[in-house]
Amino acid sequence: INSLAKALVEFLPRSLPLSPSTELSPASAQHQLIEMWVHGKSPRTTESYRRAAAQFLEFVGKPLHLVTIVEVQAFVTQLQQRD
Repeated sequence: INSLAKALVEFLPRSLPLSPSTELSPASAQHQLIEMWVHGKSPRTTESYRRAAAQFLEFVGKPLHLVTIVEVQAFVTQLQQRD
C-alpha cells in the first residue's frame, strides 16, 4: 500500500471529531485537520503529506467533513492500482 495513503487512512479516523464547542467553517476545519496531520513532521514529509491531501481532496471532489470511509477506501484502491 502506498505509504501516504496508509498514513491518511490511519490518521483520519483518529482526528476527524472536533470539539463540539469548536465552530469552524468546513474550509477552516479541513485546513486545521491537515495542519494537525503534518504537525511535527519533517519539511519533506510535510510537503509530501500536503500533496497527498490535495490529491485525495481532488479525488473525492468535496470537503473532508463530507467524505465517507468508502471514498477513503476507493482512494487507497486507486493508489494501489497505480503502484
